[in-house]
Amino acid sequence: MKFKLNTWLNSLVAATGRVRLYICLIIIVPLILLCQEIQKTKVFAGEVNFLQWLHQVIHPIAGAVLSVFYFVGDTHFAALVVVISLGVLCWKRYWRQATTLGFATLSVLLLVDEVLKPFFARRRPPERLDKSAGGYSFPSGHATGNVVLYFYLAYLLAARYPKLSIYIYGATTLFLILMGLSSMYLRVHWPSDIVAGYAFGYIWLTICLAILNFSGPKEKKY
Repeated sequence: MKFKLNTWLNSLVAATGRVRLYICLIIIVPLILLCQEIQKTKVFAGEVNFLQWLHQVIHPIAGAVLSVFYFVGDTHFAALVVVISLGVLCWKRYWRQATTLGFATLSVLLLVDEVLKPFFARRRPPERLDKSAGGYSFPSGHATGNVVLYFYLAYLLAARYPKLSIYIYGATTLFLILMGLSSMYLRVHWPSDIVAGYAFGYIWLTICLAILNFSGPKEKKY
């Protein structure tokens, strides 16, 4: 029984990836502490000052360019990316990858919008530049959903083109950082919304990648 349990745990760790598993273990405690503080404090004084400072140091022209990344990370654009990606994966007959992509993106949307945001009930920053953004802000759905979507696609691309993996992950990371920065520049999210969104997204991505690799045959594992 003990041998079978060890074998199962080793298989689970292998499917998850040691590095991703270690990162999740590192970020989960600070994430829990942050969530506890959000429940008590709601708004940190330092975050108000940071948003003001951001508008002082970023030129309006640069801010307009930066805002593009926010709208590219919007739900409607992300949905289009998901549909196109699902189409390509199904056309290539990568059924497990397509199914996991659908599950990962839909489930994280429901988790954030229907569970986490109502639970924390944190208001968005005042004087938002994007008036269309409504509802609660914590954690950022932009940050959470885009981490899951774009790092999942980067994972599949890097598996197909391993020599380009550093560039694929680098470009994806840069896009997500700019997207988070643009959300704060537009005062749609507090900094801690973005940080928590990245953390939630990474943990959920790790779970979905573990499902993808644990459920598939070794010769086709990504």
